[in-house]
This record gives sequence, C-alpha cells and structure tokens, in this order.
Amino acid sequence: MVGPTAMVDFQGHRYAMPPESIGFPATIYVTQDKVRIEARKYRTVHDRHPTPSGTSYLPGQRAALLATVSGRRGRLYFKRQQILALGSNAEQLLTEIVHLHPRTWSAEVEILFDLLERFGEEQMVRALESAVARRLFGAHFVQGILQRGVA
Repeated sequence: MVGPTAMVDFQGHRYAMPPESIGFPATIYVTQDKVRIEARKYRTVHDRHPTPSGTSYLPGQRAALLATVSGRRGRLYFKRQQILALGSNAEQLLTEIVHLHPRTWSAEVEILFDLLERFGEEQMVRALESAVARRLFGAHFVQGILQRGVA
C-alpha cells in the first residue's frame, strides 16, 4: 500500500512514489539491484539498497510531494522533516541553526532543502557530516562544501 506520505515500505527500506498514488495498493517487483513498484498507473524503479538512511527518492519526488502540502507553515515543516530524515548530523545542524538564528532559521531550511533536491541524499549526508565535524552550523557552509565537492 502506498502510505499517506507517498512511501512504500519493503524489507526495512522506504521507497517514494508519486503523491497521486497515495492510498493505492502497490505491487513490488524485486531484482538483485532494483525494486520496481506499481500502484495502478504509477510506476517507479529504485535501487534495491538505497542510501544509508534507508529511504529512496527519485529526482523530483520530494518537490512533487511538497506541492501537495498546503500552507506556508506546512511546506516549511515538510522541508524540515526531509532534512531531519538525513540523520543525526542533520538534527545537530538544524538544532544549532535554530538556537543561533531563532527568528530566521526558516530561510536556512529553505536553502538546505534546495541543496538536498539539487545534490541528492548521499552528497548531502556527507556535506552535513563535514559541516558538523568542523562546527560550521549554517546552510551557506553546507552549500560551500557541496559546491567545492569537499564532502
């Protein structure tokens, strides 16, 4: 079944589906390297073993899901949750950002989400790890790490 967050759970991993498929029964076809999921007319193909977080999004799927979230606050919290799902370094970075910039943290979340969409989960996880290790708590630091390819 495609869950309310447009995800299908299979063997401890979560695979994103188009938001239009929420609530539809899904069929999963598994090969050694890929997972194909079909829910009525919607079909996605993911790597069988996604990133360390265990969650797989194809390019554009986060943005498509975000488009279904209504309201400015709802969209901001969706973006924040997507970043937090990247692990403990993301949580530490966001916690520090909120404490350092209690009135403007939302702009940092917007930047981090855009970076996640542009660079993907694996590079973002490495950049967050690098930023936290260096105690560089800010979206612009993460952006610099990603753009220089240091992560």
